Amino acid sequence: MAQNRKHWKVVLAELEARIAEHWQQIREEEGKAQPNWEVIAHWEKEIRAWERRRARILRRLGKGS
Repeated sequence: MAQNRKHWKVVLAELEARIAEHWQQIREEEGKAQPNWEVIAHWEKEIRAWERRRARILRRLGKGS
């Protein structure tokens, strides 16, 4: 059981890192003279999916609301 919890904590850390990375990419792209809104929309879609996955994992670990 502890190993399982450890695994999910690692997965959470990886998801949170990817989410932060994508937010940074979005900020950088929005700062350009002509941002590529299609790529921004794609990154936002990925972030939403990762946030849903994060919420499911937290519920599994008993930390979700």
